Amino acid sequence: MLYFYLSYARGDEDALVQRFYEDLSADVRLVAGLPQDAVVGFVDRSVPGERWPERLADALSTCRTFVALSTPRYYRSDVCGREWAFFSRRLEQAWGDRQQVAARALVPLPWIPTDPGRIPEVARRYRYGKPFTVLDRAMGVRQLMRLQRYRDDYREFLFELATNIAEIAHELPVPAALDVSFQSVPNAFHPDAGGAVVSSPDHDARSVVQAAFSAAGRPLDATGVPGLFTPGPVWVVTNVGTTATGLSPFGEYARHGRVGYLVHTDPLRSDVERAADRMRLDGKPVVTVSLRALRAAFTDGRVKPFLDELERRYGTRDNLFDTKNALTDERFLFGRDVLLNTIGSAIKRDEHVLITGLRKVGKTSLLNILRQHLVDQPVCMVDLQRFDRHTEDWPTALFHLMIEAFDRWGRLEQVDWPFTTSTPNTVSELERQLHERIDHVGRSIRLTVVLDEIERVFPEPDELDAARRWVRASGALRLLAQGDRRTVVVIGADLRPVANRVNHLGPAGTNPLFSFFQETPLPLLDAEALTEMVHSLAREMGVTEVTTGFTERLFRLSGGHPSLARTLAGESYRCRQDATLLTGADLDAGLDQLEESDAVGYVLRNNLWDFMTVGERHVLEALARPGRKPSNRRGDWSEAEATLRRQGLVTDQRIRIGLFEKWILDRDGSGSW
Repeated sequence: MLYFYLSYARGDEDALVQRFYEDLSADVRLVAGLPQDAVVGFVDRSVPGERWPERLADALSTCRTFVALSTPRYYRSDVCGREWAFFSRRLEQAWGDRQQVAARALVPLPWIPTDPGRIPEVARRYRYGKPFTVLDRAMGVRQLMRLQRYRDDYREFLFELATNIAEIAHELPVPAALDVSFQSVPNAFHPDAGGAVVSSPDHDARSVVQAAFSAAGRPLDATGVPGLFTPGPVWVVTNVGTTATGLSPFGEYARHGRVGYLVHTDPLRSDVERAADRMRLDGKPVVTVSLRALRAAFTDGRVKPFLDELERRYGTRDNLFDTKNALTDERFLFGRDVLLNTIGSAIKRDEHVLITGLRKVGKTSLLNILRQHLVDQPVCMVDLQRFDRHTEDWPTALFHLMIEAFDRWGRLEQVDWPFTTSTPNTVSELERQLHERIDHVGRSIRLTVVLDEIERVFPEPDELDAARRWVRASGALRLLAQGDRRTVVVIGADLRPVANRVNHLGPAGTNPLFSFFQETPLPLLDAEALTEMVHSLAREMGVTEVTTGFTERLFRLSGGHPSLARTLAGESYRCRQDATLLTGADLDAGLDQLEESDAVGYVLRNNLWDFMTVGERHVLEALARPGRKPSNRRGDWSEAEATLRRQGLVTDQRIRIGLFEKWILDRDGSGSW
């Protein structure tokens, strides 16, 4: 049983609130006679990478009491208003207008004194009871905890509150909410809500899908089946227990050659995934996509290209090794889940991360999946390769994109978002506009700025104008990230950590992002992750067995480079002798085909060799020749070798990608298969 839900505004001394939660939980367990490790309450501790707001909805749907820590910021918080509305809806469904009953289950407590005129009418209907009058004397729970003279009063207050919570939980159980989305409930504190709790189509899962498809120029019509829309069809799956058998209504609407969408709010069961792939391979193209990914694309204003890309990659019966990857689908982020959680934790700590690694190793895919995990926060995704650092005023464009991203998020979160997007021309104007928006939201929040392909705008030593543009843009980011009010978290991606290590930019001055990032190399896949990728994709295409020899040799040849491994596996699949089997012989046949078309050489040349420095090429050439070890005859040799090791391209004095080593040897005619 979940005895209580603790609601508070982020930024109202989070650490002290967490202590209050732990103290209250301990007394509730004591009063209820429960073990010391029993979970009796809930407080939002979400971090990027967790399912939020689903976790909130789960707790709000089952908790027996709702404890709100009242502050001025609390009543300006959209999330707190939704939490209040979600629980009060359950009270109204259970007891209607019997406020004397409802008041016992919804308990607002003053964290600090709040002007009554700033408390919404809906909140003034409830008030903490007689046992808690000590809060008036201490001026709120915060002072009761902090001041030594109230130590005994605090202990007495906690025990009284815990006793009340336990009694209400057992004597007046509130029925659980059924099939209610947290985002479908409007802010109870919004003046237009009037305290009423009604469904909000703007945030309901099905309505988000309709709005997203409409924005892409694909309006949908409801059918007689709940959650099923046409044309398409598009089916919104909100029940995590949906089975393969449950796909039958969707299958009846699906047509050969016409792409259908399966939009899911929770991860699909494996049997549902397999059933969807069978439908697609049988000629009924099915695209599976998470609601989180669709909503992220909608928020970023790129839902049309997002859907087009999904259809190109998933909506045909092509080789899945060619089409399925983690650009849009987290299931195919093989071997990266730990790194994703690490970056998410860094963001929570307001740390800035620079992801480095070889081309086509998965940096952009990781950023896209990370962005989906941040769907409930303002995020500005910027592909810096769209800018010409030599001629374009890209810093001003970046400032506009940051404000635009915040406003897109704000309009989805609040119907009455009062701001109009404009272009800040100065850093101080950018800072002012961000502060205004954060103050309006009413809670501590950061704008996450994701910068992909940083090398495209980082200046070369003799590029003074480009260096000045870099200083202006990066200086603004550093100011916003490390000023008195930290409003920005920066996540970057680059081939090398140059932007984090170069200090001076000639006459332009010091690099503002020098030693700014926590460097996070994105390694090649290990053997286990590569094997998982091959088995997973092969199984979905009807291949029931992949020999150990196939995966072991594929790893030696590709070194775990995701793009190269997919190229090899895909051609092997096309050349297979048995429809249900992949063997080493199939890999040999695939390699022969790729050699004839120079496909492997193209991948290695355009994604690896062409992006190597002179020093790195010398190290690789020396390592490719048996009996030759790298020497220190060149000044940049040690630095080049260290970079190659960080990238995972060189391990134990050898080139990890077997085909790359052969390609380097072939350049002077000494290589062989």
